[in-house]
Amino acid sequence: MSGYDKNIRFVSLSSGSSGNCFLISYNGTNILIDVGIPYKKIEECLRNFGLRFDDINAIFLTHSHIDHIRAIKQCAKINKIDIYGLKDTLQYIINTYDITEDYEDLFHIIYGSEVITLDNGFDVEPISSYHDVPSVCYQITVGDINLAIVTDLGCFTKKMLSRFNKLDILVIEANYNDDMLDESTKYPEMLKRRIRGGDGHLSNKECAEFIKEVYSDRLKKVFLAHLSIETNTPSLAQTEVINNLNLLLDKHNGEIPDINVLDRFEITEIYKGEN
Repeated sequence: MSGYDKNIRFVSLSSGSSGNCFLISYNGTNILIDVGIPYKKIEECLRNFGLRFDDINAIFLTHSHIDHIRAIKQCAKINKIDIYGLKDTLQYIINTYDITEDYEDLFHIIYGSEVITLDNGFDVEPISSYHDVPSVCYQITVGDINLAIVTDLGCFTKKMLSRFNKLDILVIEANYNDDMLDESTKYPEMLKRRIRGGDGHLSNKECAEFIKEVYSDRLKKVFLAHLSIETNTPSLAQTEVINNLNLLLDKHNGEIPDINVLDRFEITEIYKGEN
């Protein structure tokens, strides 16, 4: 990485189809990316870091699926936290959770081409992605660290990849193993086609290809996220991504970054600045 800043903390509170939530803190500014786990669970996780919901400055949403917005009603009505998301995402929440005009000032529309600058040099950049509902990924710059959260996408384009600037840390979806999805008896063929489609999810192999495309010497840490509990396993995802990435980067004489898997239900410390 380009440097260390003891004021940065990047944590996964949960990652997977059961729920997704990330905490990023820098110089007293705290944001959540998605709130797809129960409100009380987020509250409990925040206490581990000496935080309460009242310490959260903003919530950024990737899209409107329940595993990304489960706690949003309480966050709005109880804590009155500013909430950022695509127009379709916010409208879905307002309609679904009967958010009255008293709370609508909390909702801020984002676009896939703007950077939102928060206090203390905290830049959040949404990047349009490809899923079965309108969706974004996020690139966040805090201090001199560039990190990205890239989940829930079925494909990626050169235009999308060009938006990622010399990442230090990448959280990237590795949703399924091709063979396990083929052999699954729990998933009907229609669902298998949706998962594999351009508006579905990334396989382990596609995940490795994405990493190769955004790779630079700065990229030292990669965390695999949003693993399917039915068609992937942590050890299989890690092994398959590492093996594919070794083959892909060997052509470029690149050294693969450290690759780990986020826990589905428990806190994973992604980055904590140090002296």
